[in-house]
Order: sequence, then structure tokens, then C-alpha cells
Amino acid sequence: MKPLLIEKFLEGKTALITGSSRGLGREYANVFSQAGADIIINYQNNKEEAKNTRELVEANGCRALIYKADVSDGNQVKAMVEDALVNFSKIDILINNAGHSQPKFFLDITEVEWDRMINVHLKGAYNCCRYVVPQMIERRQGKIINMSSLIGKSGGPWAGTHYGTVKAGIIGMTKSLANQLGPYNINVNAVAPAFVITEMSNWRTPEQLRAHREMTAFKRTGNTLEAAYATLYLASPYSDYITGFTMDIGGGAYMD
Repeated sequence: MKPLLIEKFLEGKTALITGSSRGLGREYANVFSQAGADIIINYQNNKEEAKNTRELVEANGCRALIYKADVSDGNQVKAMVEDALVNFSKIDILINNAGHSQPKFFLDITEVEWDRMINVHLKGAYNCCRYVVPQMIERRQGKIINMSSLIGKSGGPWAGTHYGTVKAGIIGMTKSLANQLGPYNINVNAVAPAFVITEMSNWRTPEQLRAHREMTAFKRTGNTLEAAYATLYLASPYSDYITGFTMDIGGGAYMD
């Protein structure tokens, strides 16, 4: 799609985006910085890709700092957040995006793989919220956006059971946090993308991709820019009275 001209409604804001060295995370960093936000870039393995994300953010006229941290490790997250607060003084927006997919039949999933899926997605979101939320409560403002998936609602047949489980858990976590943090003027929402082409979707066969396209109302897959624009709305002032909501970004493939 043709990039849109974005109003600078996030100017003066800082966003921490986990898993932002590539894929959707990088697109979030790109679009959010176009809206004026400084970006805290988190990665685990590929520093060069994280540097590419930083170049995008800086080209948009915003500041960016890179932090290596495994979000499943609370100590690493704590160190990242504390240093980021020294450099940026505040974190206005948290996007819990870090994650991975692993399409496997249930009986082929090892205990190690099951635990890793839970630790990265669910514990990772917990760790980031645990260390970012206190300063949001102190300032009585903040936006948290958690990354779920349509698989968490539909239990899609090709995704791993452990993946569907954590994505459903993210929705429950989002609702609970929204209730508890609402009195502090903190919005907590989730997005549930599906059929958006990223590196994580490369496991699909051509036959599966065709089947997925047919499941959508538009008969096509989506792209990262479309997903980022939708997510940007939940970080904007236009969504100040929305919380506990999970936004489907899947071209109408699942309607509830």
C-alpha cells in the first residue's frame, strides 16, 4: 500500500517496542517515529538488524536507542528499562511484540519448546509490564499494546498448540491489566494480526497461503504497514476511551 502522511500526534512520547529489529516490530518503530515518537529498540540476537531499525527511526527525525535483552529474563528487562528511563526519562508506550512461531503438531512439541513459548510471549509481556508500569502509574498515563493473534481466538489448524495457548493468554492478560490499570489512566489493549506477511509467516506452504487468502473477506494477505497503522491508532489520543480491547487485523478472516 502507499504510505500515508501521519500527523505528529506522538511528538514528545517515547515508545518501547520489544522485538523491533525486524518484521512487525520494525514497522511499528518506523510508523510510530513517523508520528513523532522516540523509540527504544529491543532485540535479542541480531544487532545489525536493530541498527537498520534505528536508521529508519532517525531518518524520521526521532531519537532511537538499541537494547539487547531477552524479554523472558526479568533481570535483563529490568536493566533495559532502568537505562532507558535514564536516557529518555519516561516510557509512554509499551508494545509487547517480541515472540516467535513454531508450527508443530501437539505431540511433537517438547517440554522445552512449550516452556520457551510461554516464557517469551507471556512471561516476556509480564516482565516488561512489571518494570514499565510503575512509572506510568506515577505519571497517571500510558498506553500498553500486547501482541496476540487470531490464532488465540480461532485455534487455527496450522499453528502450534503452544502458540495458540500463549496468544489466548495475552488476551486474558490484556483484559485483566486494563481493569487494574484503568484507574491510573493507563490504556491496555491488544492486536490480533493474521495473514500479515512477515518473516514469521514464512513457514506457510503456497497451498496454505492460498487457503489463508480465501479465508479473508478481501481474498488477499495483509502487509506490515497495514498492521502498524491499525496498531498506531491504539497508541494515539484518538483511542483514549478504549481499553481491554483486542483489535483483529486479519482482513475479516475471523469476525466476533
